[in-house]
Amino acid sequence: MQVASFESNVIREVLARHKGNIKLVMEELDLPRRTLNQKMIRYGLSRTDFTKG
Repeated sequence: MQVASFESNVIREVLARHKGNIKLVMEELDLPRRTLNQKMIRYGLSRTDFTKG
């Protein structure tokens, strides 16, 4: 449970820093797109929540 909470927070922070830019998030976290997508779904995160506009 602690790992999931930590992982969710890290992904959330990186998404916010890069304003939802998935390519930059993948590069910073060194994750393949599929893995990042699976984790975002697991934690209920959507890139549109972090895009500016």
